[in-house]
Amino acid sequence: MAFQNLPSLVAAIAAGFLAVLVASQRRDTESRAFVLLTTLIACWNVYFFILGLGSCDERSQALLRALATGVALLPAAVIGFLVVPRHTRTRVWRCTAFVSFGMSTVVVLANPFGLVVRGLEKYAWGCHSLPGPLYHVHTANAVLAGIAAIALCISDLRHAASPRDRLVARFWLISAAVGVPSAIINLLPAYGVPIYPLGNLGSALWAAIIAYAVVRHRLLDVEVWISRLGTVAAAGMVTIVPAYVLLVLLQIQAFGAAHVDLSMAILLSLVVVAAIFPILQRKLEKKFAERAFPYKIEQQSSLDMLRRAVLREQDLGRLVDVVAKGLHAVFHPPTIAIFTRQPEAAALRLAHHLGEPPAESSFPFTSPLVAELEDATLSLLQSELLESKRDRGREVGKLMETLGWTVCVPVKTSRQLSGFLALGLKEGRDWYMLTELEALERLAEELALALDNIQLHQQAALARQTLERIERLSAIGTMVAGIVHEVRNPLVAFSTFMQLARQQKASPELIEASAPVILGELDRVQRLLDELLRTTRGNPPKFGEVDLGQCVRDVAALLKPPAKQAHVVLEPKFLSDSVTVFADADRVRQVLFNLGMNAIEAAPEGTTVTITVARASKNGRMYGEVSVRDTGPGLPQELREKVFQPFFTTKADGTGLGLALCLQITEEHGGYLDIRDPQGPGIIFAVGFPEFIPEVHAPLVDDPRKDELQLTPEEEAHIRALVGNIKLPPEVLRLVRQTRIKKS
Repeated sequence: MAFQNLPSLVAAIAAGFLAVLVASQRRDTESRAFVLLTTLIACWNVYFFILGLGSCDERSQALLRALATGVALLPAAVIGFLVVPRHTRTRVWRCTAFVSFGMSTVVVLANPFGLVVRGLEKYAWGCHSLPGPLYHVHTANAVLAGIAAIALCISDLRHAASPRDRLVARFWLISAAVGVPSAIINLLPAYGVPIYPLGNLGSALWAAIIAYAVVRHRLLDVEVWISRLGTVAAAGMVTIVPAYVLLVLLQIQAFGAAHVDLSMAILLSLVVVAAIFPILQRKLEKKFAERAFPYKIEQQSSLDMLRRAVLREQDLGRLVDVVAKGLHAVFHPPTIAIFTRQPEAAALRLAHHLGEPPAESSFPFTSPLVAELEDATLSLLQSELLESKRDRGREVGKLMETLGWTVCVPVKTSRQLSGFLALGLKEGRDWYMLTELEALERLAEELALALDNIQLHQQAALARQTLERIERLSAIGTMVAGIVHEVRNPLVAFSTFMQLARQQKASPELIEASAPVILGELDRVQRLLDELLRTTRGNPPKFGEVDLGQCVRDVAALLKPPAKQAHVVLEPKFLSDSVTVFADADRVRQVLFNLGMNAIEAAPEGTTVTITVARASKNGRMYGEVSVRDTGPGLPQELREKVFQPFFTTKADGTGLGLALCLQITEEHGGYLDIRDPQGPGIIFAVGFPEFIPEVHAPLVDDPRKDELQLTPEEEAHIRALVGNIKLPPEVLRLVRQTRIKKS
């Protein structure tokens, strides 16, 4: 073999290696296209390797004619790899791929009749093809594929959406820039150009670039198989090379010389056996296990499903129930007990059991069993502990024998022992095999993580409850302070009137002058109490399917008289047809009425208040949204958070409870209330309620929420400390929701 043939052989081996590597790891469309491409590149390199051997006889021509099929399909495979797996390609590129495939088909069908290659011609470096009438079709197809490949790689590089996509496109462009021009050079000798075919050298460089990208930058995410094949190659070098050297020495010893062809055949056979043996061994092992021990496969599958189920549970009761029932379904032991850590009791306590309840339901942290579990790295077996040379081990073994436990599996993390699993003998009074104990230990690891997660969730929930309690107490203080402030002013007016009346002996002039003021203050207190009663009404919302558009029409009809009196035009707009939400219709109308009245009061005379109904998306959920816009002076940024606080108002005669009530209602519904800036003067209040989804909400229509918040004794005592012996109505004592500050 001449030295110039080495690039062809190396390129063929490298391309074949890439094809096997990707085919073994991935099954998606892009990977299949890449496997086809690299396989045809390997055929192309083998084709030129045989040409380089210089043998132009009939046997060589027959072999080359078979390989020519792959060579003819190579241009179509190049374009197909860059077009077919990518659904964003334009119609022009898909038509180009179709034309290239058609040209390749013509070449493949014409090749057996000598219409593409009519013979071989001898050159200094070997043989080369003599072009037939349709060889130009193959040449045109190759040139088309090369130009298309470079153009597509440039386009991918320019339009890459992420750094990784840009890196991948850069490697494909470099490899195409190296491989395409050198591949075109291989066609020139057929047209009488006396040049050595350098395409195989370019193909070897292309394979090297792609292999580097695969290993270094995870071009096709097959680094795991790179590692495996590297390990196999290293093992092959350790085993195959000494065996091959030994066989060569035996030939020399037996025949006086080593036969080259026989030695190469033996080496190739050893490589094939080394490559195929582990694959066959894994496949046959799996098949043999499925046929000989089907129950083991089913058992392993059940335990895998149980481990996945364990990680999904966030409730301790359901978790231990799932584990116990799963273990019983797999092993069928007469007794199963699950103990978990109880720090407040300084013990491991029984959390769940199946079968007879154990005589011991709690083990202190100082007990021998807990100490043995903490020191153990594997499962505790009753039989091993009974034969232990340690006193504590024998004591624990006798305890397990008394309780009917065959195995105890510690459930622990790197930090502490979280509990343990105790199981009796399997069904049929069989002992647990090593593989089953390993499966139980893996399950215990997952269970330990799940218990840690549950503990973290409980701590987080406790922290949230504590924070909510603090917020509620703070809000109650704010509420009481507001009530005292609002009621004190009328009391001052009453006190002043009584003093003057005493001095002036209730003169008619004093009564006539003071009566309007007193009546006005009484009206203001009455409005305040009405707002408080509406806000603190304890009835839970009655959820159902609500037509948001109809609610807007009803509220618009109620708002027309005050709008007309204020010389404001009310304009409802419906941007979406039939917007239905999951809400309480009365409370929705209450929110819309409050927002509409605020807008009418803020709007200048002669302007328009717009009420718009539409569907909106927020945080991945769909809502029915109503936006109320006025063209008034707007709302400064520093006041936008305060307007939702109880008793805060910018109106001279306002109570400051309207927007707080609106916010409370939207939070009860899982909706939102936003303040937005329009294009132009004014302000927009947008309120959203969850869109009605029949599959989700229909079963809940007849089961309204009953989540009224009641004051704890501590909170009621806090109110009493603030207001003394003032008699407050029960509704005020339940005033919690409306005092929540709007959450960001």
